Amino acid sequence: MDQSSESEINDSEIDAYEEKIYRRFEAGRYKVRKTDNTCASKRSGKVKAKHRAMAKFLSNATSSTRPMVLQPSSSKSQSEELFVWPWMGVVANILTEFKNGRCIGESGSSSFPHWTGFRDAMAFENHFEADRRGKRDWLDNRFRGSNICGWVARAGDYTSAGPVGDHLSQNGDLKSVGDLAAEESSRTDRLVANLASQIEVKSKHLQELECKYNETSLSLDNMMEQRDSLLQSYNEGSHLTLPFSDHEAHG
Repeated sequence: MDQSSESEINDSEIDAYEEKIYRRFEAGRYKVRKTDNTCASKRSGKVKAKHRAMAKFLSNATSSTRPMVLQPSSSKSQSEELFVWPWMGVVANILTEFKNGRCIGESGSSSFPHWTGFRDAMAFENHFEADRRGKRDWLDNRFRGSNICGWVARAGDYTSAGPVGDHLSQNGDLKSVGDLAAEESSRTDRLVANLASQIEVKSKHLQELECKYNETSLSLDNMMEQRDSLLQSYNEGSHLTLPFSDHEAHG
């Protein structure tokens, strides 16, 4: 059996091969190879399994439950260090194949929108750093190693030449944690001020309604008093005229 036949897998074997590749990703031992384009169609099952394994690995990496231990990558504090916002992750050394005369690669990326994503982004980075597959490890071994590496995108990635830098600059901005905290505080202050203004307007409206109610109530009380006074005067007048009427009747 020739080499191309040995590399074939059928549809029923994809799940098992995916699990095998996933375990290699997890252990950081997956070997990246460039394949001959003449056999690309025959290896479609393997390629599909590899890509599914990579997607599973990246998904699990972002939801890792490992304790989060922040390890600053520079002397700058996190409040000053520039990150790509929204938070984005960079994954390096992903599987490639040689097809139609050029290298084809599946690019893995993860985004972590809003403030709640910061913890997930750092967990994503720490997952790789714990296995010595962070950005520093990638830079030290990029020409020798074949392990997948990952980290949170920062200013250096944003301004870098190539597809990564282009993607980050087109889909994000550079902001520090301090900048984002200040923006969030400013938004909160505006929201509080807006709510306070609405409360003041509603309070004034309520006071106006109370004044109108009091005026109406007072007017109604006066009308009732006038009614009672008229009724009393009428009753007193009736008692005075009754004896004269009786006297005239008996005369």
